[in-house]
Amino acid sequence: MKKIYFLVVCVAFLGLTTNLFAQGADCANADPFCTDNNYTFPASVNTDAEIGPDYGCLGSQPNPAWYYIQVANSGNIVIDLGSTNGADDIDFICWGPFNNLGTACSNLTGGGAFSGCTLFGTYPCGNIVDCSYSINPTETCTINGAVAGQYYMFLITNFENTPTDIFANTNPSSTGSTNCAIVPPPVGSCIINSFSYNISACAANNTFTIDGDFQYTDNPGAGTLVVEIDNGTNVYTQTFNPPFVDGQTYTYSIPNIPADGAASTITVYFTADPTCNQTANYTAVSDCSCAADIGTFNQSIVGQSTTNYVLCYGDVLNINSNNDNTPPGEALNPPPAFPYDPGIGWLVFSCPPTVGITPSATEDIANDPCLQGVYMFDDFTDMNDLFWINNNPGVFTDNTVYFVPITFYSMSDGYYSYVNTSIPCYDLGPTYAVQYLPEVTFTQTTDCATGEATATLNGGLPAVNAANVFTAVAGSLTPATASFVNTTCGDGGTIVVSGLTSGQAYSFDVNDGNGCLITVTGTMAGSGGATLTYPQNAYCQDATDPSPTVTGNVGGTFSSTAGLVINGSSGVIDLSASTPGLYTVTYLGVGGACPPSATFNITVNALPVIVGGADQTVCQGTQVTLNATGAPTITWDNGVTNNVPFTPAATLSYTATGTSAAGCVATDVVLVTVQPTTPPVFTVSDNSGCSPFTVTFTNTSGGTDCTWQFSDGTTGTGCATITHTFVNVGCYDVTLTTETAIGCTATTTQNNFVCVVPNPNAIFTPNPSLLTTMDATSQMINNSTNATTYAWDFGDGTVSSTVSPTHAFPSDVPGSYVVELIAISPEGCRDTAYATVVVQEELIFYVPNSFTPDGDEFNQTFQPVFTSGFDPFDFNMLIFDRWGEVIFETNNAEFGWDGSYHGKIVKEGTYSWKIEFKTSKSDARKVVVGHVNVLR
Repeated sequence: MKKIYFLVVCVAFLGLTTNLFAQGADCANADPFCTDNNYTFPASVNTDAEIGPDYGCLGSQPNPAWYYIQVANSGNIVIDLGSTNGADDIDFICWGPFNNLGTACSNLTGGGAFSGCTLFGTYPCGNIVDCSYSINPTETCTINGAVAGQYYMFLITNFENTPTDIFANTNPSSTGSTNCAIVPPPVGSCIINSFSYNISACAANNTFTIDGDFQYTDNPGAGTLVVEIDNGTNVYTQTFNPPFVDGQTYTYSIPNIPADGAASTITVYFTADPTCNQTANYTAVSDCSCAADIGTFNQSIVGQSTTNYVLCYGDVLNINSNNDNTPPGEALNPPPAFPYDPGIGWLVFSCPPTVGITPSATEDIANDPCLQGVYMFDDFTDMNDLFWINNNPGVFTDNTVYFVPITFYSMSDGYYSYVNTSIPCYDLGPTYAVQYLPEVTFTQTTDCATGEATATLNGGLPAVNAANVFTAVAGSLTPATASFVNTTCGDGGTIVVSGLTSGQAYSFDVNDGNGCLITVTGTMAGSGGATLTYPQNAYCQDATDPSPTVTGNVGGTFSSTAGLVINGSSGVIDLSASTPGLYTVTYLGVGGACPPSATFNITVNALPVIVGGADQTVCQGTQVTLNATGAPTITWDNGVTNNVPFTPAATLSYTATGTSAAGCVATDVVLVTVQPTTPPVFTVSDNSGCSPFTVTFTNTSGGTDCTWQFSDGTTGTGCATITHTFVNVGCYDVTLTTETAIGCTATTTQNNFVCVVPNPNAIFTPNPSLLTTMDATSQMINNSTNATTYAWDFGDGTVSSTVSPTHAFPSDVPGSYVVELIAISPEGCRDTAYATVVVQEELIFYVPNSFTPDGDEFNQTFQPVFTSGFDPFDFNMLIFDRWGEVIFETNNAEFGWDGSYHGKIVKEGTYSWKIEFKTSKSDARKVVVGHVNVLR
């Protein structure tokens, strides 16, 4: 159910009758209006506004119309203005408020042109409340804080200068209102303000209800108020009588509207003022009485008949649904005791159905006098075996049975309808009238004297339709020397063939007029006595050719129907040359015009064609299934059972022997080749080495697809050679899997096949590593691992192969020597280590404790004596007197103190000294102090 509301916003939009008022030509003649009534105001054309007022934002004032309003209730008043055609450009300006309408026109001012109120200024400004000069066809005027009793002046311009009307509506955002008492009341202003309707769901009686509400204003006060529903077939109404109350909400409800999906209207109107109305269009609820739809079907006949639904005996009629049906809806209130199992059933009638063709509360299909019952469910299939006719004699006219498909609510329980309403729910399909023709049969007699054979025909279409006849099919008569005496007859009539001789076979076809054919066959019998027999009635094609036995009149000739190879003189049958089939052998004796004849039926059975299947090649240990076809009985030699898996031990041929239902035997041979599985063989270029150890593997056993697996977690492919590098120390398994072209696989694993030995680790320590020129000998402490051979290079031009050699470095050549050790494992892997040995000068010096600066040639200066081990470029010596004053200083070790201070020899006595220098072997700074005696 949906609910739709229609709300009247503007009379002009709804097409209701409106009252037009003339516009004021100037301010002094302004017309009153209010926004609470539905009025339109004609716009002016071909005029211009008067000079004097401040027109604010209006750059021009074409086609002016002057109006004024009075405030009824204080608050914000928002007025929507526009042209009734919705397209013309109107503009406006509003001044106020004014307490005296008489003085308003002389006081229409802004705040000063292009100062307080510019062309596109902000309002209010002066007593301009609002102004708009936009190109829009609708405008909105906002008056904030309007006070009851005050007046506002309006100028509305018609920029387009085309005849139109202007409407004014109160915007819903307004909190104040205008006084409509100043506007003369119009005549005939009744309006339906609001109108809604609700459409209910479809009810059990296939109807629905519409309800809703409405309001009106300015009612005419007389007549009646009518809500009317028109569905194109009938009108349904609800009437309201006076008194009428404007603004009151009225509710209505109209039930029992037919659910027919029709396009409909609903209208509310006053009979005293039919123009005061509202109309809405809607679509009725769809028919809910029953949605079942049987859908469509296709049909076919398998057999001889050439006419739809007229079946030759043995023909099969199929009528299948196209699966485009809609089942009856499930009824759940209350639910039935049987399951909801929808589908299609087939009703059987003895005449076309006439009762309950469409669902009805007053008719039941079961009451149709021609109804025989339900035949079957789902798709229709029936073979003409005269079941309906033979089991219901006298019921069906002209052997015609009527079948009608019908939707079923529950196929399993046989309910075609279950609903919660008084109307059943189902749908019938087309009526299929099926005529079942009796089987066409014949009997025959021959007359050797006249050479005629007479066939009496019964059944088929002539049996149920006397207007139809049997007709001999042209061109079907054999032998060529024979001819028809007549070619047509009714049911029970005869067709005669002439021109036959004794012992001669004949055949012709007869059509019943509906495509039902029968072949009449026979042999012209002669006079006298003769019998013909063979040892058996049936032979396989590979059996010994049989000979006949003739008694009575002997010496005659033998013949057969086509396909059997027979010796005409002896009657011996060439079985291998004959085509398998059923044959009649005819013996024609010797004698008069009608010699005796005899016949014997022989069947030549074909040898079965046994197909054992293609030869197979399999891997050793693989199961094989041999499945021969071509005969109902199949046996194999070598202990094999047909279609049962077995495992052949070696290559062998297997013979399948098939026996047909007739006992004929044939064979076929299948060769099963068993391919042995031989573990692969492979070699390696080397079994051990240091990391990374790269080896080459060679497969010497062949294969078309080979996979290598190494226990270090890696794999490789290749059936010839493959190279792999092992990184980590340890021994590794190697597995090779080979696969032949037919998928036979074999695997070989060599455990610990490749070993990666530890690399040597060269480690040594010179002891000591810091030497002096006084003792330049150091022992190399060898801590290497995984090595057996060593090569030393001491960096001074000498070498050694001793494990931990002791070596004397040059004592006269101080410096740094890089010692190299190469450690070699038994596998020849190498590692190298380096260490530096430093030979330093020894620090040797002495300082004298006295000297004699007396002017002779001996011991005249005081200075330290360095033999080695110091840096002469980093030297300082200070001499102090007893009071700690520096009396001498030098930075040259070769320049000593001559005992003077300020050019005079100092007094005898003890003086202190301090020497600071850097050693050459370590760059360490040394400070030494002491005393020296000055003697004279």
